[in-house]
Amino acid sequence: MELPDNLLTALPVLILIVTLLFLMSHPLEHNAEESRTAKPYTFWGHPKKFFLEKLLSLIFPHVVPFHKLCNPLSHKRADYVSGEENEHKSTLREVRSRMDFFDESIMHFATCFRWNRLIKKGKREDFLVGGTVMIPRQSNILAEWGFKSAGESPRPDFGEDMPVEIEITCPASAIEGSIEYIDGGQGFQKFKMCKLEDLMLSASVPIILYYHGGGYAVGSARDSSPYFICSLSKEKSDRNNKAPPLILASVKYRLAPENPFPAGLIDCLSAGKFFLEHYSNVHICGFSAGGNFASVVGMECVRKYPGKLKR
Repeated sequence: MELPDNLLTALPVLILIVTLLFLMSHPLEHNAEESRTAKPYTFWGHPKKFFLEKLLSLIFPHVVPFHKLCNPLSHKRADYVSGEENEHKSTLREVRSRMDFFDESIMHFATCFRWNRLIKKGKREDFLVGGTVMIPRQSNILAEWGFKSAGESPRPDFGEDMPVEIEITCPASAIEGSIEYIDGGQGFQKFKMCKLEDLMLSASVPIILYYHGGGYAVGSARDSSPYFICSLSKEKSDRNNKAPPLILASVKYRLAPENPFPAGLIDCLSAGKFFLEHYSNVHICGFSAGGNFASVVGMECVRKYPGKLKR
C-alpha cells in the first residue's frame, strides 16, 4: 500500500515537531566524556555534538532541500528577474518556500510553546508580540561612510527608494502606549505594519539588532531568532527569577541574486545607522551570512558612533 504524496511530504515535518516538543519537555544533557569514542568519530558518537544537533541534521534536509542549491545554478541576475520560468528560478523558489514554511510554522510554534512555559512558571507575565516595521533605506550610505565614491553607488532599479523592513519580536511590556493587536495564534499577538518611530519602543529595554543567515540568497527575518529571545529570557530568568524584557529587531535585507551585492549590505548598514541614532541600548549579532553582515556593521558603527554600540 502506497502512502499519498501529501502525507509523505508532511511526514518529516510531523516528526520534527514531535521531536522538538520532546526535547523541550525533556532536556537532554550532553556529556562529552561518555560519548567520546576512538577516532575517527562516528556520526552518533561525536563528542562535540549535542543529540539535538545530530537529530536535526538528519531531519532538516528532508524539510529544506539545500542540496539542490549545490547543483550548478546561474549567477546571472537576469535569469531570476526575467518573466520566463526556468530551472534556476524554480529551484531557488522551492528552497525559499520550504525555509519560509519552517520559519513561520515550526519555529513559530516552538517559540510560542517556550514562551508560554515561561508564563506558566511565573518567569513572565505578559504575552509575546511581533510585527513588521519600516525604516528609511540609506541608498548612499556606502559613499557617506567612505566605502566607495558616490559615482559607484548601485543602480536605482535595485529598489533604493524603498524602506527597509524590520521584524520586531518582544514582550508586550517593551512597547509603550496603546497599540492594536491581531491574534497570531498560540498566544502570540501581531501588530500592523508601521514606521518604527510610531511603535514607541521602551528606551530602557535592550535591543538586539539581528541579521539572519541563508548564504545571502535564502532565509528570512522570521527564522529561529524569535526562539532565540525565549532562550535568552529563560537564561536570564534562571539567574534573576524574573525574565527581563528584550527586543529583537531582525533585518529583512534584500537577497541575491535578484539584488546583487552590495544591496544587502546597504540594508544592514541602514539598520545599524538608524538604531544607533535613535536608541541607546543596542546590541548587534547575526547567524552565518548574517554574522558576516553583523561583523561589518559592528566594526563600522564602532568607528562612526564611538561608545554607543554595546559590546
